[in-house]
Amino acid sequence: MPSYVENNGEASSLQLTNKLDYRSFGMFTRDQGALKQRKRDEKFDEKLQRASLLADDPLSGLNIKKSRGRKTKQTIQLEQNALDELRKKRKRLITVLSQEVSELELIAHLRTILLIVRNLSFVRANEHHMIKSVKLIEIVSSLFVDLADIEVTQNCLDILTNIAKHIILSDLAFGGELIDSLFLLLGAIQIGEMPGLGDDIVDQIVECLRRLSLSAGNEKFLERLGDSDIQNFVNLLVSPNIETREGILEILCAISDRDTSSLKVKIASQ
Repeated sequence: MPSYVENNGEASSLQLTNKLDYRSFGMFTRDQGALKQRKRDEKFDEKLQRASLLADDPLSGLNIKKSRGRKTKQTIQLEQNALDELRKKRKRLITVLSQEVSELELIAHLRTILLIVRNLSFVRANEHHMIKSVKLIEIVSSLFVDLADIEVTQNCLDILTNIAKHIILSDLAFGGELIDSLFLLLGAIQIGEMPGLGDDIVDQIVECLRRLSLSAGNEKFLERLGDSDIQNFVNLLVSPNIETREGILEILCAISDRDTSSLKVKIASQ
């Protein structure tokens, strides 16, 4: 039987020899093995990298020692950072929303607020809630002491008159100044130095002082009368308003019961 070389010639013999080259045996297998090993190494490197990232991340919990029901320092620091960031965001939001307004607009807003509080003070059921707010009384008293605006002064006087029987002057930061401002405003109106304020405001000031005299402990503030204040009180005894006359008598009786002889002499001298 003729051989493969004999039938196909020398060229075919060379091709067969190249196909059967034993030097190339196993190269494909070695290449595949090297590729698989390279892939395994890459996966292992990725696992190591992921593990190192998780170890560095404080939220992963891998590097945080467990405590018995207590927060760790890292957890507390993370919560504090989150709160600080939230405060910064709120501050930025408030800064964006805030608008600059003129002084006239602020005064107009103040008048509106005081008008609302004044209207609420005329309801008897609201007195208890208003007197519990010491801060509100101090703000109203300080605004009245300033005597900066007629409308603000009138509204503050209405508020103070409506709740005066519950006010303890020693509990206020402006107790003495409040009494001095009432006497000052009373004298200024009588001599005509307060345009826009008439006799009705005088009657209201007397009523406010009368109600303040009803609370125990307020007499020591009311007895700080000067000669001009006593003279104004005596002049009001001939007021056409009977309630004003009665209010003046009640105030004079309240402060004359004190053991201050000099004050009694001042009142008697009038």
